[in-house]
Amino acid sequence: MGLVWKYRLNFLAITILIAAASFAVNVFTVSSDQVADFYSPLSRFWELMIGGMLAYLTLHKPHHLPKDTNLQSMLGLLLIVIAVASIDQQRAFPGWWALLPTLGAFLVISAQPTAWVNRHFLGNRMLVWIGLISYPLYLWHWTILSFLRITDSGIPPIRVRIAAVLASLFLAWLTYLAIERPIRFKAKGNRIVVVLCALLALIAFIGFNTYQRDGLSFRMMQISPELMGYKPDLARDWRLGQCFLEDSDQFSPACLEHKRPLIFLWGDSHAAALYSGLKSLQNEFQFGIAQYTAAGCEPLIGKYFDDEKYCKGINDAALAMIEKIKPDFVLLHANWLQTYVNRSHINDLADLELTVNLLKKAGITHIVLLGPVPSWEKYLPRIAFSYYRKEHKRLPLRIPMQNADMENRLDRAMRNLATAHKIQYISSLAILCNPDGCLTRTAADSMDIMTMDAGHLTPAGAGYEARFILMDLIKSNQPANDSSHRAIITQQEPQFSDTH
Repeated sequence: MGLVWKYRLNFLAITILIAAASFAVNVFTVSSDQVADFYSPLSRFWELMIGGMLAYLTLHKPHHLPKDTNLQSMLGLLLIVIAVASIDQQRAFPGWWALLPTLGAFLVISAQPTAWVNRHFLGNRMLVWIGLISYPLYLWHWTILSFLRITDSGIPPIRVRIAAVLASLFLAWLTYLAIERPIRFKAKGNRIVVVLCALLALIAFIGFNTYQRDGLSFRMMQISPELMGYKPDLARDWRLGQCFLEDSDQFSPACLEHKRPLIFLWGDSHAAALYSGLKSLQNEFQFGIAQYTAAGCEPLIGKYFDDEKYCKGINDAALAMIEKIKPDFVLLHANWLQTYVNRSHINDLADLELTVNLLKKAGITHIVLLGPVPSWEKYLPRIAFSYYRKEHKRLPLRIPMQNADMENRLDRAMRNLATAHKIQYISSLAILCNPDGCLTRTAADSMDIMTMDAGHLTPAGAGYEARFILMDLIKSNQPANDSSHRAIITQQEPQFSDTH
């Protein structure tokens, strides 16, 4: 804008050009990264430019503004009301939807104070007061509601949100009286500028220092390490980019070990999470690992959803490798709950049957189907943190999980399929759950946590489950330290309670 003024360029044309470019970025970004589209100034600058256009037209070309101020203010208010009533988390916002409140505000403001809506409705003393405190209200309400959402690990109760809004109103009024008005109307000279810049630099330093120190995580570590959750090193734990693929279909030669007996691990990110557990027990059980895993790609040959098109190449490559090397065990694992409950029908296991038949046709005699792991309603570290805030003690060793009945049904359906096709079934639910609930850590006195989120096992959790799996598949060189392992593996009907 400084260059526009300096070289006497057409201000309105340049403003329209910048606004159009920013709006185009907004529309194209919202479908791929809605969060970036919401926060990026590049995709939101067009809204400020519309305000700039209004200011220019008001000062220099008022004859271009609409003449029927009553109609335009009513239309503008209607657009804002439609936006408030229509825009929710299901809408791709900002995107095209942001036009409603932005154009609505343009029409209302350009109608001038003489319009009926502006004079009698927006000119109401209460609304004028809210307008005066609007910016500090925006700052306070966002901060308080975000903090409550973090501490509650989700949306807080309605009474808490109402109290937060009332507190925001009070704090915004104090901020307006004690900070905004003195700075705007009483401060003189450059002293206030220096003070504000110093405070801004101090806040920036505190924020950066907190980020560098991992959110001052030592506070939680002194209480209990699992409150911090597990911060995965996917390159090490899952072999991201080599044997766990996200944007490639080429597996590294390192994914195949030339050692027998060989376990061929085939599946999605849930299978990749199991790798570190298997690897940690290699010396004890003496076996090789082949890992062919990819994000969102279940080990299923058959139909593929639109967001899984690249999985066909991944799975075809895995099946071709299996046919070539004839591993001793093919271990199939995935986020089965998402696959067969969220996307299909719990009794529709046709793709799994087809895959099993293809493996048999390839000469694989030992096919192992590993059932679904427990699915938590929220990330397990968040559950642990919320429990500590309320109870001031560690999360119990076992707690009920979400969708217990649904997972039990899926576990039973997959077991029945395995029995019908004469392949081995290992129930993750039988290993990790009992009538008291599912494990949150590997032992009562351990400092680990079982999953890093709602379902992916941590290396500690993977090691715990892998030991059960390997004691059933391969004879250990070490004496069994728990005689119940094999009994749990062969348990027929794991039962556990549901949450409400």
